[in-house]
Amino acid sequence: DTGLSAPLRLEAAQRLSALGESPAAIPQLSMLTADGMPAEVAREAARQLCAELHQAERSEEELAALERLAQLEDSESRRREALGNAARLANALGHTDRALGLWESRLATNANDDEAQSAIIDLLAQEGRFGELMAALRRRIATSTSVWSQRADLVRIARVLGADVDQPADAIATWNELGSA
Repeated sequence: DTGLSAPLRLEAAQRLSALGESPAAIPQLSMLTADGMPAEVAREAARQLCAELHQAERSEEELAALERLAQLEDSESRRREALGNAARLANALGHTDRALGLWESRLATNANDDEAQSAIIDLLAQEGRFGELMAALRRRIATSTSVWSQRADLVRIARVLGADVDQPADAIATWNELGSA
């Protein structure tokens, strides 16, 4: 029975890990994160799996484990942390679209997530995806309560329009919008 054996299997994997036997512990921990396992055991196994994979420098597998951990977390703050860690790792591995998707997942639960909004904006700017960048800046303007932040984002949009996408009329309109903000 999975419900009865899962805690024992988790303890065995933890003991393997404590003995420095990560190569043997990792498959056991991975198995315990599968659907159908008791939620508490799966969460604990996923947390430890992420740590083991990080220690072993198995980044692609760590990314998948972080994504799974985000699904398993029952606390919003831990879920946000797992998504953020996964997004940063995806970006470091060159998986820009995956990183953007993970940051968007954080925004889906909290539209005012400054870290997620800033990370999305930075990634889009790095990739030269100017249309999406301007949309992300507009989204941040809509959720920001800081007039200074809103103005800074309007300046950035105007500069992108004028310099990067060569739309001087739209850039002027944005500068005018800035004057009335």
